[in-house]
Amino acid sequence: MIITIDGPVASGKSSVAQLLAERLGFYHVNTGLLYRAVAYVECEKLSLEAALDDISSITYTFQNGQPVVQYRLQDITPYLKEARFDQAASRVSANPLVRKALLEVQHAMGKKFNIIADGRDCGSVVYPDADYKFFLTAPLKTRTVRMAKYLCQKTGKIQDVAAIGAHIAERDTRDSERAIAPLCVPAGAIVIDNGEMTIEQTVDVMVGYIKINNKKEKQP
Repeated sequence: MIITIDGPVASGKSSVAQLLAERLGFYHVNTGLLYRAVAYVECEKLSLEAALDDISSITYTFQNGQPVVQYRLQDITPYLKEARFDQAASRVSANPLVRKALLEVQHAMGKKFNIIADGRDCGSVVYPDADYKFFLTAPLKTRTVRMAKYLCQKTGKIQDVAAIGAHIAERDTRDSERAIAPLCVPAGAIVIDNGEMTIEQTVDVMVGYIKINNKKEKQP
């Protein structure tokens, strides 16, 4: 079974996807790790063109329910969280050749595992035939507060809420208007405004829609 969760920045996609995966006994596919992996290979190969030729050497599997990304059979997962890949991953994700190449990796996971995949085009482009599609949204003000709290906890510093709000609004526009796989509500998706909900409440709503039909044998 494949379940997708799309939505704008700070709508809670990843947190909800992780909890939903735990609740259902599925795997959570963090698509962002794949683009970070390409950025890693680009750094190793010193060019994106060379990295594209070697994308087939990237594999995404799971160990104890956690994602493991390998490049040429070497586990590179710990390196992918490094800040140096933040902008690089964003840049390579805008490349149509990269997105096309990674579709094969993501489709392979969908055929092998029961997965929850979150992102901005999972239900519209990556898994258009997913069993269930969800689109999370929340008012800009709510998402701004969420992001400010997250950054405050991460850095220990008070955040400029107005600047964060402006950045999110700009990101919304860019994601919605980009030429390649723009952010949109996928056909057939269930839209959930979780502006007044906790992560747990959001997952409860999703579970209410889902009827489990285990198509695949492999579970965490």
